[in-house]
Amino acid sequence: FSVPGAVDRLRAVRETSDPELHPDEVPAAIVLAATDPAQPYGAALPWPASAGRPARSAGALVVLWQGRPLVWFDRRSHHLVTFPDTLDTGGGPAWAEALAARVKDGRARSMEVRKVDGDVLDGRSPVADVLRRAGFVDSYRGVVFRAS
Repeated sequence: FSVPGAVDRLRAVRETSDPELHPDEVPAAIVLAATDPAQPYGAALPWPASAGRPARSAGALVVLWQGRPLVWFDRRSHHLVTFPDTLDTGGGPAWAEALAARVKDGRARSMEVRKVDGDVLDGRSPVADVLRRAGFVDSYRGVVFRAS
């Protein structure tokens, strides 16, 4: 819904910062409902390759960073699905911090992750380490972030 060439001009203006050179200029991750029309994966675009099974289901969240999905999270089943960019240096811990921010902002009482890509969360996995660095703590079923 734009004049011809508008998308090309917008792409030319867009600046992407190198997270290692300018960590303060890296945009934050965005959390959207999996069913949100602004979240194109699973509808207009296919989900990236993953060991899990993400879906556009009610109650699920998708964390996007610079338009790429980092994780899909189903709050009801406490299931996290990772994508190829989940542990990259660019988006790295941004997804865990974005999930924790939902609790800090009062939009959720807690966030608990019990499964990753269909398997029980391994406490020694890199995903668990990223969650702990964002403030999640070990619980008897996985890791949890609660408002303090």
